[in-house]
Amino acid sequence: MRLALAHSLDRQALYGAQYTSGCGGYVPLGIAGHSPGICLPYDPGLARQLMAEAGYPDGYAFPVLNGTCLSEYHGAMIANQWSENLGVRVQLIPYEDARNYARYPLEERNFHMTGMLAYPDPHPFVQGAFEILMRRGWVDAPFEQFVEGPAVIPERARRMALARQADRFLVVEQALVIPLAYGVVRWVDYLQPWVQGNRRAIEHIDYRQIKLLPH
Repeated sequence: MRLALAHSLDRQALYGAQYTSGCGGYVPLGIAGHSPGICLPYDPGLARQLMAEAGYPDGYAFPVLNGTCLSEYHGAMIANQWSENLGVRVQLIPYEDARNYARYPLEERNFHMTGMLAYPDPHPFVQGAFEILMRRGWVDAPFEQFVEGPAVIPERARRMALARQADRFLVVEQALVIPLAYGVVRWVDYLQPWVQGNRRAIEHIDYRQIKLLPH
């Protein structure tokens, strides 16, 4: 069922040129540990087949999905695609409406649209995704190593490998996360002259190119 929901979303139609299509993993472009090209492709025919195999042909008897969204506009577009391609009905919960949070507690929400960067490292993305899933009651053996591993492993190569392994688990193997788009930054300027790399008028911040000079 989750595979069907992922294959039924046309990312390009959702976001157009405003954002970069989420064609990779949950760890976004420009962040070490990003896994390009691993997302499940848009294939509505396969999506309908998977829904039928899960016991819900054309969405028949499938429960209404409810979840929070940062953007009501994009949330409505996603709901429309799920409805048109799979016959799935969606109840959007406005992100800022606290009353709806009482009506739909965390464990009763089926999806959550979000994405944040605390610092330029894959760990906050991977950790955040697994923590949300665990709060919803999802239990799986790899969770602990994925959540704790990247934070305590000092070797960079091993940390990045574990982050990519976790991303593949989330996005491809279990379809627990559906990357939709990566944000675009049009203007960046650093206040200190000893911070160099990716200055001004760029489309993506590539943190791997940023250098801190002696100061």
